[in-house]
Formats: sequence, C-alpha cells, structure tokens
Amino acid sequence: FYNNKIVWITGSSWGFGASGVVYLVDTITLAYVEGSTNDSLDADLMAGGNVLIAADNTADYTLVAGTLAFGTSNGVGISATVLTLDDHVEAYIGDYADVVAEGESSAVAVNVGDIDSSGNPTFAMEKGLFVTATSSEDIFSLAFAGAGGGNNGGAASASVNIIDQVTRAHIDANTDINAFNSISDTGPSVYVVAADRTDVFGLGGGLGGGGNIGAGLGADVGLVTKDTRAYIGEGASVDAENRIVVEAISEEGVLSIAAGIGGGVSTGVAGSGSVYIFDNTTLAYIAGTASAPGQTHVHTDGSIQVSAVDNTEGLMVAGSIAAAGGNGGGASAAVPIITKWTEAFIGTTTIDGVTIGSGGFADVASRAMAGKDLIMAYTGSFDIQTPVDTGADIGPRFNPQTSVDASLDTITFAIDHGFNDGQKVVYSSGGGTVIPGLVDGETYYVVKIDNSTLQLAADQQGTLIRSLDVGATGSKHSLKNETRFKRNTIN
Repeated sequence: FYNNKIVWITGSSWGFGASGVVYLVDTITLAYVEGSTNDSLDADLMAGGNVLIAADNTADYTLVAGTLAFGTSNGVGISATVLTLDDHVEAYIGDYADVVAEGESSAVAVNVGDIDSSGNPTFAMEKGLFVTATSSEDIFSLAFAGAGGGNNGGAASASVNIIDQVTRAHIDANTDINAFNSISDTGPSVYVVAADRTDVFGLGGGLGGGGNIGAGLGADVGLVTKDTRAYIGEGASVDAENRIVVEAISEEGVLSIAAGIGGGVSTGVAGSGSVYIFDNTTLAYIAGTASAPGQTHVHTDGSIQVSAVDNTEGLMVAGSIAAAGGNGGGASAAVPIITKWTEAFIGTTTIDGVTIGSGGFADVASRAMAGKDLIMAYTGSFDIQTPVDTGADIGPRFNPQTSVDASLDTITFAIDHGFNDGQKVVYSSGGGTVIPGLVDGETYYVVKIDNSTLQLAADQQGTLIRSLDVGATGSKHSLKNETRFKRNTIN
C-alpha cells in the first residue's frame, strides 16, 4: 500500500495548508482443518506424504503527508499520517480432528518463523505435519509541515501508527495426530509455529518561522499490541517419529524520529515527542488436563521443543531547535513503554486472570533416539561474540581444500573460530567458487564441535547441512557472525 498527500499553499496575507493520509486496515487470514463437537463428527485427513496448513500475511504500508504554507502576514501548516491496522493470522487443526502424515514423499518448505540477515523469512525442508501462522508488517510513515509568515509562522505534524496483531498456530483439544512411517529415514516431524515481525519507521517534523513568532511541532506516536501463540490443546494426542516443535516468535523493530524547529524575530517555540507503547503476549505451550483420564499425550522418538521468544529493538530520537531575537523555548521527549508477557510451559498457567490449560496432567515423552534430528534450544542467556579476526566483523578465513571434511560435513579452522552454538552466520566464498552444499550469502546456524571445528545447520532446529565437498577454490572463504539469542544443541 502506498499513498501520499503533499500541499503547497501561499497567500497574499494568510497562507494555510493541511494534508493527511489515513489508512484503516482490517484483515483476517485463515488456514485450517475444521473441528467438531465430538469424535463421531470429526474430520479425518490421511496423507502418505506431508500435510502443510499455512496461513501467511505479508504487508507493506507507505504513508507520506506534507504541507508548506506561506503568507505575507501569517502562515499555518498542518499534516498527519494515521494507520490503524487490525490483522489476524491463524492456522489450526480443529477439535477432535484426526490427521495422519506419513512423510513418505519429498520434503516441503516450511516457514520456521525466523528471518535471515536480509529480513526474509527462513524456510526449512522437512517431512511431516506442519501448522504455521506467519505475518509481517513493514510500515513507513512520514508527516512534515512547514510554514512561514511576515508576522507569524506555525507548523505541526504527527505520524500515528496503531497496530493490533494476532498470530496463532495450534492443534486443538482432543485431536489425534500421527506422524510415523515405515521407511528407513529420520521420520516425519510435527511443527506448530506462530511468528510475527513488525518493522516501523515513523517521522513527524514541523518547521515554523515568522517575523514576530515562529513555532514548529513534530510527533511520532505508536501503539503496538501483539498476541502471538503456538500451542497444543488439552486432551490432544500427538505422536511423531522425528521431532515435535511448538514455537512462538515475536519480533519488533522501530526507528522513530520527531523534530520541531521554530524561529522568530521576537519569539521562537519548538517541541517534539516520540512515544511508542508496546503490549506483547508471546506464548508457546502444551496444555494439560484436569485429571489423568484423557490427559494430553505428546510423544516422539526424537526431541521436543516448546519455545517462546520476543525480541524488541528500537531507536527513538526527539529533538527541538528554537531561535529568536527575544525569547526562545524548546522541549522534546522520547518515551518507550514496553509491557511483555513471554512464557513457554507444559500444563497450565494464568495470565491477567485467564487460566490456560485445565491442569497439570500431560504425558510428554521425548525418547531422543539415535539418528533423529537435533534441535537448537534457547538457553535464556545472551551472547555478544567477538570474532578472532577483528576485520569487518568476520571470523577467520579458511581454504575449503584443507578445512572441509566431506566425510564429517565439518569445517576446521587453523585458529579459534570464535563462534558459539546456535549463532547465526552468513557464508561468503570470498571471490572463490562456492563450497558444494552451501549458498553464497545464505544464512546458517553454527553447530559447534570445538573451538576450531564446526558444522552448519539450515535452521534453528539444527537440521545439519550434509554433503559438503572440498571441490571449492579460493582461500578467503569466511563466516560472518551475527549477534542473536544464544542456543545450545540439545538431543
């Protein structure tokens, strides 16, 4: 979506200009298997291959409003951009549904909820049953106003963004999910992933000048409410041969700028404010029942991950300049207000007086058998890693002819590589030919063997890159590190 409104008005005595752009957006995106009120009316879905239930909504919004007003006596300029976004993205398997995904066909691309270094969604090639709800919002909002007059000039602008985002992926109560097959492979998996990414750039600026009084006011205001949930409902039965992942991810990035400039021969007044209020709920869980009969059942021959992550990054700038021959006054403020509830659990919890899960009865078993895929698990700590080579924030360079072990799919460095388990890295061939099995500029995850040796995984869950080969040329291959949440490889 793109819209703009720019007005330029002049007058012999008075100059007045006003402009505004307003978006009111309400969207719903659903993907689901219909549920029922009892087992006799349930939906039955059987697939010898894979089952992918995916709801995705990706939107870009650009709003620009501007005003310039001049008068021989007085000038007044006003502009505003307003976005109200109410977005609901949901994927689910309804109550009492029976779904079988044997995974005996080719793997499918599954959105695992994370983003790469270029801001694009990360996909993994997997077999099994996948319920994913993903959404992203990229907002550019700019409002500016300028005014001048022989006597007085005043300008004010505001950029306002109100976002209400609900993203949910779930397997509901009393469902029966089976992801097993009879062929010799790692077996199918079950993923329940809800992820949302919100990026906002907002700017509000006002410039006013007059022979007597000049005033400029600018504001950027945001109200962001997000509810991101991934879960398996109480009384559900979920069995998988490889791994079960229940993950909720919420990410927010904000750049907010507010500026006011006012100048007058007698009086100059300037003011600006940047205010963003976040209210985020991010939940990942396996809900328990109130008693043992009919309790929730989640079993796998591999590993189980229940993970909730909320990451907010913001830069807020507010500035004012007031100049006058007589009196000048300026004020500015940048105010972030952040409220978060981030929780991963098995059983039951209470949030704002609302109970989730009837009780603590849940039969959850992760057998972690040999030959199953590992998972990458958050440890709760944060890691800022300093690479050995301080040049351009890159780890030590290597020559694949001597560093790659094709039989073990490992890369061994001559010195300490400086990376940690789960660290996000970008591979570069350094002008040589690309290592077979890798893609130049692609993002991978480190699986640390020791301080000099590592493997690379395609996703957060630790799906290893296989079939590395020594056939590449060049001695300047490298891995560029990125600061992320710290994870360890766990089976």
